[in-house]
Parts: sequence; C-alpha cells; structure tokens
Amino acid sequence: VHVPPTLGLAAGGANITVGANVTSIDPAHFGGAGSVITLTGVGFAAAAARGGSARTTVSVDGVACVAPAGAAGGDVVVSSTKVVCVAPPRNYGFTVGIIAVSVAGAGLVSDACGGGASQCSVMYNSTLTATVDGVDTTALPAGAASVNITVTGSNLLAPGANYSLPETWGVFASYGGVPTAVLSVAASSGGREQVVLNARGVPHGTHNLDFDIAVRGRAYQSKAWSKALTVKAWVGGVLTPSQGSAGGGTRITVSGGGVPYSSSNHAVPGVRVCGAPCTGVNVSSGGASLTCTTSPLATVSNAAAPLGIGAVGPEGLDITPEGQPRGTPGHVAWELERAFDGDVATSYMARSTACALEWVLPPGVAAHVFALRVHPVPPSQNGRGPEYLAGGYVEGTTATGTGEQGPWTRLVDLPQDLPQGWSTHPVVVTRVGVVTAAGGAQPLPPPPPPLYRRLRLKVTNSASRCRIAEMRVIGAVRHTVGGG
Repeated sequence: VHVPPTLGLAAGGANITVGANVTSIDPAHFGGAGSVITLTGVGFAAAAARGGSARTTVSVDGVACVAPAGAAGGDVVVSSTKVVCVAPPRNYGFTVGIIAVSVAGAGLVSDACGGGASQCSVMYNSTLTATVDGVDTTALPAGAASVNITVTGSNLLAPGANYSLPETWGVFASYGGVPTAVLSVAASSGGREQVVLNARGVPHGTHNLDFDIAVRGRAYQSKAWSKALTVKAWVGGVLTPSQGSAGGGTRITVSGGGVPYSSSNHAVPGVRVCGAPCTGVNVSSGGASLTCTTSPLATVSNAAAPLGIGAVGPEGLDITPEGQPRGTPGHVAWELERAFDGDVATSYMARSTACALEWVLPPGVAAHVFALRVHPVPPSQNGRGPEYLAGGYVEGTTATGTGEQGPWTRLVDLPQDLPQGWSTHPVVVTRVGVVTAAGGAQPLPPPPPPLYRRLRLKVTNSASRCRIAEMRVIGAVRHTVGGG
C-alpha cells in the first residue's frame, strides 16, 4: 500500500498476507532410509498459532514428513522460518523426491514450494544407506541412571570416517528425542561397525532408537521395536527434608531416575505421598530428581510415608510394571505375562481349575498396596469370564522366596458377582481395638501399610480352567528396601 506523503494518513485499513516460502533444504542428498531434514524459509505456522487454526504440513511425493521424536507438541514447525521433519524412506536406486509444504490458517492455504520448485526437491541415494542390525541392551537396569548400548550394523559412520577421530564419526543417536553420548566406534565382523552409546535421562516408557549419520541420513531398522529401549521410573528416596507436617505444605526433593521431565516433551508425572497428591512437581533436567509440595493427609501417622511416582489414575498409582509374573504355568509358557501386560484382549489360562498367579518385585524393592484392579476374560473370548475367577482372592507377603514361603496376608476377596469389565477392589485395612475420647469410643487409626514383596491371585473352586485377562496393582513402590 503506497500513500503519497502529501496526502497524510490513508483512511480505512489494509491486510498484509505473508505467503509461506521455502528457500533451502538441508540435507538435500541422503540414503534410502530417509533423513531428518531442515527447511528454511518464511511464513511457517505452528499448530498453536492463531488460536490453533494454523498448521504446516510437509510431504515427500505425497508421503508425510513427520516431526522427529520429542518435538514440542509433535509439530514439525520450530519457528516461522524453520521446519524440521523426518523424510520417509525410499530404499532403491537414485531417485528424486518432490517436497510439498502447505501452510493453512485463517481460511488461507499457502503452497510454500510453488508446485515443486527446484529448491523443494531431495535426492535419495541407496548406496549411502546405513542399517542397524541389532543392539545389545533393550532396558535400563533398575536403579541405574544410565546404560551403555552397543549398536551393530553397516555404514554406521559418515563416509570417510576415521575410527580414531571422533569428530569424523558423524553419529547422532537418540531415544524418545533425548540425545545419547557416542562413546566409541570399532570395526565388527563382515565389514560392519559397532557404535557404543550412553543413554542418560531417557524418560519412563519404551522409545525407539533414532540413529542418524551425517551425509547418510537415518539408518534403516528392520523390526525397530526389537531395538527399542524400555525405561521404568524408579525412586531412590526422599533427599530433603526427612520429616514433614501431616497438614501438608512441605517441599520435598526426591531422587530417582527415568522420571519424565518437561524438556523431554513428555508429560510430567503425578506424585503421591501416603496416597495424597504431591503438587507443583518440578523435575530436574535428565529426570534424576524432582521436587513437589505435600498435601494434607487423610490419616495421621508417625510412620514413614509411602511415596510413588508414575501414571496416576482415579484409584491411585498403577505400579504393575515394577513386578514380574510367576506362578502356576499357563496353558502355554508365555501366558503368565498376559495377565499383567495391560491388554484385556490377551489372557492367562491355567492348566487346571486351580491357579496361583504371582506378581513378584525384584530384590531391594517392595510396595505398599492400596487396591487391586481385575478384568475377567472379555465376552469376545468367552462370555463366562467372571465364572473363572469365582471364589478367588489376592494375598500378599512381605517375604521374598518362592511357593508357599510367607507368611501370607489376605488382601482382597473377589465377589461372586464379579462384573464382566474392570473392577477395583480396595485392600482391607484391619483396625484393632478402640480408643476412648470425649466423643466416646472411636476406632483406632489403621496401622502403617506393610511393604509387600510378592502378591498372588488364588482361585481354587472355578468350574473350569482358571482364566483372567488382566490384574493391575495400585500402590506405591519403595526402592532399596533391605531385609527379606
């Protein structure tokens, strides 16, 4: 809009629309397994812009170029001038991929590549393709802050790399968007390489390995799930302070590992102390410690308070992943795990009408148990699902060991009219005796909950083989517990 200076201010208004435009792509030449690419230009809009109405999408020959793992909000847009996404694989020969970038918002759609302009193409070269064949570690050891992982494959270093010069390796690896350190590289059999990574600060969950190499792009992985890293959040203990008011308001610092933290773009976890929420959670970078403020407790006790970190549901904290299945063999060997895998579409079936299905915590770990959740086999598998658990009960022991080694305490009796779907069964708390106060006799407060090492579901009078789709344990885990 041009207004001659002698005419003063223009009446009315003018809307200026800045069209999106891509000026460069880096890299524009990579292996057949695809690559993380950066698009530079103007006019890119994140989904959160303009009240959520704007969005930028990228594709290569019609196949989506998705955001890298850990990207904020899962969005490809880093800023109005920068987009980062993972070009899809095309593992054959030498081919050109045409990139399309569309920016939509406020009723307008802008083609940032002008229908396939020269600056919006990439070259796939299958001779550059790297391949990850295997990893030697797929889980962070319990209580560990980090783990070394050896990756084996072909073309795992940048072209021309020197094993003795780290600056030439060109390796960028991550789990869930959290970068790893590259410790060493070496030749392996069959002309392959080995790369040793150190994973630290990876949050709770299962995360695929993203292995990128300069010039080559992203490494190809067959059955990527088999090379993923599983991390379970763990609690080392309360660092400071060691005591606090039952009325809440105490800011505590908790040590541990695997705890999701905000900079990893994963949801900050829920924390409970004695079953009460610990609010204002702030997790340190890397997830090695957190701080939160305690809430008033419903039950006042001088006993040590159980503390749990993880996914908080209406009934409390689901601590099932902390334990391992054991007990009466299933109809097939692996079915023991099906009762604790979180999937009601899978089920455990015993070889007889009686079963004793155990949930066992590892050495040095014990748990306060507040409730049990169960789900009979669903109607799609067998309409009589609840019948298979009739007369069943759950008991726990504070002792380690196997079989009948106890003593065992009855925690939950499953009702005869167990519902077909999920049901929650609080652990019975026994009060012994009464106290006399001005208001008359009152029940004694419940004793501090014990720390269980093993739980087991027992069914002895089922009309058919004992079967269950799912059992979940609600409670709070304590690590580095001695004794046994």
